[in-house]
Amino acid sequence: MDESKPWFKDVLKIAQPEKSPGVRSAVRFPLQLTAILTVNGRELEAKTENVSANGISLWIAERVMPGQEIRFQLKMQGDVLGTTRDVLVTCEGRVVRCEAVDDAFQVAATIDAYQFSEP
Repeated sequence: MDESKPWFKDVLKIAQPEKSPGVRSAVRFPLQLTAILTVNGRELEAKTENVSANGISLWIAERVMPGQEIRFQLKMQGDVLGTTRDVLVTCEGRVVRCEAVDDAFQVAATIDAYQFSEP
């Protein structure tokens, strides 16, 4: 964690993990946030379903291919988190799977790198 941003410790104290069966390498947090997903230079609006330290599940309107590198930004509202500041998380990763569900696509992706900042 970036020690120059001590306010982020408040975010970690507030988050409540989702309990799920099975073995996972990281706890998933059920966060429904708007995200901007960049794939092949194109920006797509996305909605997160859950987020962990290693990956993310989100919904988008277009199919993306497994293996594609992605970049996405999540803005977490300070008033929702109970902190005095909003948090912007910029992540890089790759698509693990993309499944059609009704009129949308559920995407699972890794989080290979991330950075916290203030919007």
